[in-house]
Amino acid sequence: MDHVCGGSIINNRTILTAAHCLKETENSLNYWKVHAGTNFLNETGNVYSVASITIHENYDLFINDIGLIHLEESIEFNAKIQPIKLTTTDVDSGVCKITGWGFKELKSFSSVSNNLQEIDVIIYPNTNCKTSTPGIMRSHICTLTKVGEGICFGDSGGPLVVDDFQIGIVSSGYPCALGHPDLYMRVYSFLDWIAQHIEN
Repeated sequence: MDHVCGGSIINNRTILTAAHCLKETENSLNYWKVHAGTNFLNETGNVYSVASITIHENYDLFINDIGLIHLEESIEFNAKIQPIKLTTTDVDSGVCKITGWGFKELKSFSSVSNNLQEIDVIIYPNTNCKTSTPGIMRSHICTLTKVGEGICFGDSGGPLVVDDFQIGIVSSGYPCALGHPDLYMRVYSFLDWIAQHIEN
């Protein structure tokens, strides 16, 4: 199994992820398989085929980096597979959790983790984030911890979570964990878009 990106289950037929994960293969649905029910890349878990992909109509690399994967068959929920709850409030501060199978070392592109990793991160105010990352908008969330901690290639599309609610989608973390803010799409800013394009 070749890992490309993360995502989150938002109902039994829909995966929320980043648009940049999908853009180059949106017309090649056979390229994609969704795996659920395992924390280890060397275990396949439950595998689902993709029926269609929705990319934000105004996606442009840095903005509106959000997409949906619509599955051919329904996910069967169990103790290991559950949908995540999307935030209904705007969150601007606090400690969050990120999870992913991204690269553990920037210098080694073969160092993707077999085990699902998780780490706590702190929301970094957008006003401060703009200093190092020009172009930050209200629809972004930034986080910053310390050198050696943060997102990297392969973590894209995964959830940023506070108190079991998803508030962000991993968008950009380059250069990985070198003391620069990590960037997410703010879920709260896209709730109407998600509701409009979701398949129930």
